Amino acid sequence: MKTTKVGQQLRATGRYTWIDGTGRSVVARNFVVALGGSYHVVMVTGPQDGEGKVTEVFEKATGSYKSGG
Repeated sequence: MKTTKVGQQLRATGRYTWIDGTGRSVVARNFVVALGGSYHVVMVTGPQDGEGKVTEVFEKATGSYKSGG
C-alpha cells in the first residue's frame, strides 16, 4: 500500500494477492481517495496469471477517474 497527499486530498493505492475458496490465485489493485468526508474506491481484480491485464485495466480506470458532483 502507498499513500500520497495531493493538496488536501489523501490518496492510497495497493496491490494484494490471495488464494480464493476454489484454490485460484487472485490479484487486486485498488485506488482510494478521500473526498468530502467519504471514500471513493476503484478496485480491479482478476486471476494472478492475468496480472498484466489487471494492471492495464486498473491504470486506465484510475487515469480517467473523476469524482461525481
